[in-house]
Amino acid sequence: MRGMGRTDSDAQIAEHEHESASSEPTPERHRTQLLMLSPWLLLLLTIALAVTRQSLWIDEGFTSWFVSRASFKSFLRSLIGPPPGDAQLLFYLSYMWGWVNIFGRSEVALRAANTPFFLLMIGSVAWASRRLLQRPYLWVLFCLSPFVWFYLNEARPYIAVIAFSTTTVVA
Repeated sequence: MRGMGRTDSDAQIAEHEHESASSEPTPERHRTQLLMLSPWLLLLLTIALAVTRQSLWIDEGFTSWFVSRASFKSFLRSLIGPPPGDAQLLFYLSYMWGWVNIFGRSEVALRAANTPFFLLMIGSVAWASRRLLQRPYLWVLFCLSPFVWFYLNEARPYIAVIAFSTTTVVA
């Protein structure tokens, strides 16, 4: 026992009761949680608004043409074979071939293939802004960048290159 007749266990119980009381939902806590959730909602909004149904432009048309092959063997033959072969994009177009076979060949499906790369990029930037810069929400600026919006809406490897570059720099 300590002075004033309280034991260590009494102090622990009182501390636990104080913590329990502070964990009850309050309007301030709800506002804080909403503010913490807002950037992630902005991220989802960015993805939803950036990918459009506009007609494919010529480079995206070539991507669509390559990945429309029924078998992987014919895909590789068209990719590596005579013109208009595009062997320097072997890995990206292989990824796109798999994506198209899962999600379809529409304009939206082709452009939505950039979403995993965009999430990788934002994850890297979010980690760097929190850990290296001590600014937990600085990454939100990348969601608002016109370059990100523009490249997210193209069925080409630009976002993939940006994402891998960002991840490499942050690592």
